[in-house]
Amino acid sequence: MYPLSPNSIRKKKAVLTLLFFSAHRFYLILPLAITTYLLSGMLSLPCQSAEMKWFKGNVHAHSNRAPGGDTSTEEVIQWYFDHQYDFIAITDHDQPPLKTMIKKNGKHQMLVIPGTEISIERQHHIHMNALNLKAPIIYNPDAEDSEKWKAFSRALLIKYPERKDIRRMLYLLKNRSRIENVMQQIRSGGGVAVLNHPSVAFSANEVKKIRGLNLFELMSPAHGDYLSENMWDQLLTSKRRLYGLAVDDAHLFKTYDHPEQVQLNDPYDDFTYKDILVPGTRWIWAKTEELTPEAIMAAIENGNFYATNGIQLKTLDFSKSAELKIEVQPEPGVLYFIEFIGAKGRILKSVEGKKATYIPRGDEIYIRGKITNSKKKIAFIQPVFLN
Repeated sequence: MYPLSPNSIRKKKAVLTLLFFSAHRFYLILPLAITTYLLSGMLSLPCQSAEMKWFKGNVHAHSNRAPGGDTSTEEVIQWYFDHQYDFIAITDHDQPPLKTMIKKNGKHQMLVIPGTEISIERQHHIHMNALNLKAPIIYNPDAEDSEKWKAFSRALLIKYPERKDIRRMLYLLKNRSRIENVMQQIRSGGGVAVLNHPSVAFSANEVKKIRGLNLFELMSPAHGDYLSENMWDQLLTSKRRLYGLAVDDAHLFKTYDHPEQVQLNDPYDDFTYKDILVPGTRWIWAKTEELTPEAIMAAIENGNFYATNGIQLKTLDFSKSAELKIEVQPEPGVLYFIEFIGAKGRILKSVEGKKATYIPRGDEIYIRGKITNSKKKIAFIQPVFLN
């Protein structure tokens, strides 16, 4: 190589200096340009949230770990998976909850949510479901009763042996305290508490005195659906915010070859379904962004679901400030009847057809929806609270 002349060296330094400052300005300007581009894109596009979807599920079912159950846990999960459920909770009596799991096959997947049914009082079927528990609850109902309470109860019963009202009062005081304690344990364990089949053991006035209760089984084979509907309206009218679930409480998967095809009698009879604990008789549709235990539980706790035994909805919009809209996903040849219901069970509007709207007046305590059809199926829409 030939040595560079002083003039060539000066030219080379000048070129390198120019390149350095050009590159320096470029790297200073580049982040600003990128930021401006991204901001312009953000400002020109509407804010988009994740799409809300409907998921079908049942949160009360049993395997052979529970008394009366006739099927293994794996077979119970498979039954609901085969019948296109999106989520289930197996809630065997006083058993440790299963672990959260996802069952998949091709495009279909089903979420299994941990759960257990806690026996608060076995004789009168006072039970509470604990859903999405992070840890098992060890509950001994007899340990709830202090010696002081036992002595007080015995003294009253000895003094008034024929007074049925005193027996009832003691029964209610004891079990109300137990229910509230169990709810507290469930919530402390990260779970969601549901009072199961309440009309078996309680009246509406008695349920009203249970503090902190916000979820109960509205549709269940353990009691009549319409009996619970009447209780629900009494509680809602008293300004208790309660959402009502539909469950099949299935125990018997092998009793019938095709349990989902069992033809039951008139579902308007309050005691039709009693002791017919087969799967597929009732379920809920929950609306949420994703299929996770947390999302499903949030939808249930916030009333973003409807309860049914066979009616599916196409559109459901129950917001406080706009029209309340219901549209059915119709079956051919089936007639539909849509009702908007307010305080004391009063029908605010009734429509025969596949869709209906209701504009709130503003003085309603609550408004809930109810759909029936000519096949004697039913769906209950959760209440919206205006006052």
